[in-house]
Amino acid sequence: MFHIGRSGSTVLGDLLNQSPKILWDGEVYHTYVDWGGQKALRKGQNPDIDPVKLIQAQKIKARRRYYGFEVKFYHLDRTNISLQNYIQQISELGVSHFIILKRKNYLRKIVSSYVSFDKKKANLRTIDDSDHHSVETKAKLHQIKLNIDSVNIDSTQKSLLEHLQYYQTHFQRLDSALADKKVLRLTYEENIAPSPMDGYHKACDFLGISRHPVTVQYGKTNPFKLSEIVDNFSDVEKALQNSEFEWMLYE
Repeated sequence: MFHIGRSGSTVLGDLLNQSPKILWDGEVYHTYVDWGGQKALRKGQNPDIDPVKLIQAQKIKARRRYYGFEVKFYHLDRTNISLQNYIQQISELGVSHFIILKRKNYLRKIVSSYVSFDKKKANLRTIDDSDHHSVETKAKLHQIKLNIDSVNIDSTQKSLLEHLQYYQTHFQRLDSALADKKVLRLTYEENIAPSPMDGYHKACDFLGISRHPVTVQYGKTNPFKLSEIVDNFSDVEKALQNSEFEWMLYE
């Protein structure tokens, strides 16, 4: 599953992992890329990891189950492999189904990443696992300030506009690279936020497996308007004014 983070991947991955037909391994490159040594990160890559061989080794654990894992674009950047080559090589390993989980509003992803980093808590656990939205009452407003000229997320420092353009360009490249593959396209806004079960059901149908009874264990952490979360919202407005990303400010 490809995503950029803060897109509902945690809740969807958890639901899929509850199915006896699936072994969901999450972000398999996170430990190696994000914590693989500051020297490697400063160089812009981690030479100690072969991303394809890692999948080959990990998928053995699944045995007769589907083996699922998550990939972010910057993980591949860090391991110095092109998106096209990566997809070709993992396809040769037997990876046959691809899920694209896209958050249309890239700006909210960036803000959510900042809030998460500040709070040191990526997701809230529910007490009532049956109701995804019940935990919204637990979420507390946490304000952040965005330096529009220097946004540091995903182990990368760029301007706000450069990050937004990066996401857009890489999703376009992903669509092209998966043109002849079996692909399920989900969005956070349509298939996760209203009800994570919708995304889960679509994924099960896509894989051709039964919809095993599961419970939602994670809820939204930032059910607030961007104008409430971002302390210098007016600066962000000015930065995105008249750009193709301006609509993201208000949704």
